[in-house]
Amino acid sequence: MGQLKTTVVFVLLPEFALGAFASARDPLSSANLNLGRIAFDISVVSIDGRPARFSTDQYVGPLSSYSHISGVPEFIFVCGGSQVHLYNDASLMAWLRRMERHGASIGGISTGSWIVAKAGLLDGYRATIHWDRQESFKEVFPLVDLTNALYEVDRNRYTSSGGTASMDMMLYLIAQLHDEETALRSADMHHHGRIRTSDDLQHSSRLLTYRSWSPVLASAAELIESSTCQAITVAELAKRVGVTSRQLERIFMRHLSVSPAKFIMDHRLRLARQLLRQTQSGVSEIAAAAGFSSHSYFCQAYRRQFGRKPSEERAMKAHNMQTTVPTWSVR
Repeated sequence: MGQLKTTVVFVLLPEFALGAFASARDPLSSANLNLGRIAFDISVVSIDGRPARFSTDQYVGPLSSYSHISGVPEFIFVCGGSQVHLYNDASLMAWLRRMERHGASIGGISTGSWIVAKAGLLDGYRATIHWDRQESFKEVFPLVDLTNALYEVDRNRYTSSGGTASMDMMLYLIAQLHDEETALRSADMHHHGRIRTSDDLQHSSRLLTYRSWSPVLASAAELIESSTCQAITVAELAKRVGVTSRQLERIFMRHLSVSPAKFIMDHRLRLARQLLRQTQSGVSEIAAAAGFSSHSYFCQAYRRQFGRKPSEERAMKAHNMQTTVPTWSVR
C-alpha cells in the first residue's frame, strides 16, 4: 500500500514488562526488513528521558522523554508493568489526551491499558488487560467495556493483554496497513506459527491443566472465577456444570485435594486481596465485590487466610506507595 511511513511511539513506564514490549516492537522491525524500507518509524521513550527500568530491575536506555516527541505520532503505545496501579503522572495523561485529540491512535501493552483508561481514553471502548488485573480494572474503570480477549481493536484504540498477545496485535496492524503476506513473513521471523485474532481469549495454564484432568473441574473453576459468580453455592455450581453436589465434591477432592466450598472461598479472598492492593475502593465495597454480605465475617475470613486484617493490607499498600512512587516522578 504505497510508500507511506507510519510513526509509532512506545512509552515505557517504570517496571514495564520487557517481554510484552519486545513482542510489540519486534514484528514492526521485521516488517521494515521484509519491506526493504522504514515502513514503521519506531521511537521508544521513557517518562523522564532517563533509562527505563523493567521488571527484573534492569534498565533500557538511554532514552528521550515522551515530552520531546515532535508532532503527532500516528500510534502511541503505553507499556505497563506490575506496579502500574500506583503510577500517577498527570502530565503523561494530559499528553495522551492531547495527542488523541490531534488524531493519534492510542494503545496499551499489557497493563499499559490501565494508564490509557486512567487518562479517560477507554471510556465507551472495548479494551483488554492482563487477566491478573481484570477484576481490579473493572472496579476502577466501570465505563470501559472490558473483555477477556488477547487483544482488542476498537476504532483508534489498541489494547493487548501482554506477553505474545502484543505480537498478534501488531501483526494485525501490519496486515491492515500493508498486507497479510507481510504480516505472515514477520510472524515467521519470530517462529510465531499462528497469528491469533481478537476473538481468541486469554487462558491461564492452570485452567488448561484442569481441563486435561476433568472437563467438569475446568468448567466449575471457570464459573467460580467469573465476575458474576463470586457468591455461588456448591449446589448452584454443581447444577450449572451438570453433576450432583456429591459428584462435584469427589471431583475436587480427587484432583485438587480441596472441597468446592474451600476453593470458592479461597478464590473470593484472593480477589479481595487483589482489590485491596490494586484499587482505592473501601473495605466494605471490596467485601461486597468478593461476594461477602457480612463485613465482620469477611474480616475474620481474611485474617484467617492471610494472617492480617483487610485494613492492615490497605495500610501496607499505602506504605508501598509512599516509598515507591517518588522514585517514579518526572524530574
